[in-house]
Amino acid sequence: MRRALLLVLCVAACASGCASTQRHAPAADPARRLLASITITKSSFDGPIRRKTGFEFHVNDAPGAGGPFLEGEKYRDGRLVDSFDGGSGSAKVIEAIGKVGLAPFDFAQEVRTVEARLEKEAEQRGEDYIAPGSRDGAEWEIVIVTRSGRFSVRTANPGGTLDVYAGRSENLAKLKAVIDLLALYYGRLEFGL
Repeated sequence: MRRALLLVLCVAACASGCASTQRHAPAADPARRLLASITITKSSFDGPIRRKTGFEFHVNDAPGAGGPFLEGEKYRDGRLVDSFDGGSGSAKVIEAIGKVGLAPFDFAQEVRTVEARLEKEAEQRGEDYIAPGSRDGAEWEIVIVTRSGRFSVRTANPGGTLDVYAGRSENLAKLKAVIDLLALYYGRLEFGL
């Protein structure tokens, strides 16, 4: 009898409240727009990442004092684990990113062009050229939206490639500069500076 009563109470409670326990994404805010998304799509050791893992940065142009604001979220396995914003001071970061002048380009083609140039230079010196970078199988997706358009790439470990090739390509240098500004912004917020 107790089990039956417990079952009835559980069913009644669920009927009145279980549907409301689902979390829904908040409605899109028209004053908030995507600036950048940097997520891992494939792990070196675990294969494809099925749920969002990485960072999103949004510009909030809501009317008010001190804006626009740079806001962000950090996700791990589809869960929001951190949200952050630098208040009115973040307008300077948004301005700095705009001044970089990043425009959409073909990342793979840019890398091939730089590598071909470096191979030719090495050949002229009588050397072999070995392309830098990690080959551990991790894959990243980077999306950056600027006044010039939407840059998007999905590639293996872009960090090493950008570090080495940025000095050889204006496009890669600009991409690295934007990523570095976002990393510095988030890092300073984490430090509390």
